[in-house]
This record gives sequence, C-alpha cells and structure tokens, in this order.
Amino acid sequence: MKTSAMLRNAHRSQPSPHAMLYRRWAKPVGKSLALCVGSYYALYWAWEWLEKDEQRYQLEQRKTELAKLT
Repeated sequence: MKTSAMLRNAHRSQPSPHAMLYRRWAKPVGKSLALCVGSYYALYWAWEWLEKDEQRYQLEQRKTELAKLT
C-alpha cells in the first residue's frame, strides 16, 4: 500500500455501527431476496405453463368424447 493511501485512510473516522450493519448485511440479504423472488416467479411461470397444457388436453378430451357421441 502506498504511503499516501495510508495517510488518507488514517485521517478517516470509523463508520458508525449503524452504517456498518447495512454494509455488512445488505449484499447477502439482497442476494437472498433476489433468489427468492426469482424462484417464485420461475415456479409461477412453470405452474401456469403446465396448467395451460392441462386445460388444452382436457379440451381435446371433451372434443373427442363429443365426437364419439355424435
């Protein structure tokens, strides 16, 4: 480390404990939140896609049953 950088850092005061709490926990909490939200929407999308396919299958089944009756 250069001497000028050490002198600049020596004059700084320590950050408040309140700020350190956010600096320490913001990144992991943000990552966890992003992972949870991303997982939720991925599962929601997959559920909707499967539900749409199931409804399409049931409609085709009804059509074939009606065709057999007539």
